[in-house]
Order: sequence, then C-alpha cells, then structure tokens
Amino acid sequence: MSTITQVRNRAAGMLGRYRSGQAINNQLKLDLDQAYAEVYADLKNDRLSIWSSAANTEIPDDVTPWVAALMAFNATDIYGVSEERFGRIVAKRNIAKREIRRVVTPDFESLDDQTDY
Repeated sequence: MSTITQVRNRAAGMLGRYRSGQAINNQLKLDLDQAYAEVYADLKNDRLSIWSSAANTEIPDDVTPWVAALMAFNATDIYGVSEERFGRIVAKRNIAKREIRRVVTPDFESLDDQTDY
C-alpha cells in the first residue's frame, strides 16, 4: 500500500519536480492534492476507487502508478513540461483507467455457467 504522500511524490517526479530525498514545495503539494481530489472523484464516479478519500488512507500498490499518472496529467497545465515528458504522461494517462479497472474488478464469472448445488 502507498500513502497519498508517496503517490504525490511519484506524480511530482513524473512532472520533473521531485527527486528522492527532496522536499516538495507547498504550492506543488497543494496543486497535486487538488489533482488527487479530482482523480479520486472521477474514479469514484466510475466505481473504480476501492480505497477511502481520507488524507491518511493508503492506496493499493497495483493502482499507484496509474493514479500518479492521472494526477500528473491534471497538473501539466500548471507545470509546464517538455514535449517528451508530456508524451510519456499522456501515454500513461491513456491506459490508466483500463489498468485500474483491471486491478479493481473481480474476476469475471459468466452468468451462463451452471452451478451445482
């Protein structure tokens, strides 16, 4: 499980604004917290959030990179990034919801299969 702080640091790294051991400035923290709130609300609307929105919650490791990618994308308009970096963020954003859905959706069972009781 990852904390929101860890996911925020990962998103900041995608934006080129964070390196391990470095502190994130308050404005970046606020902007990424807002990006997280937007991403969480969107995922909740799509019934893809399997964790709480509380500040002290932990996010499943399997969805962490995808949540961070969505957060980074939401913050690219605030923090200018190179075209190359933007391309990498967009590529991850484009598959993020599909990957989150794959992780959080239970295995599909056909309703046509007969069950012996």
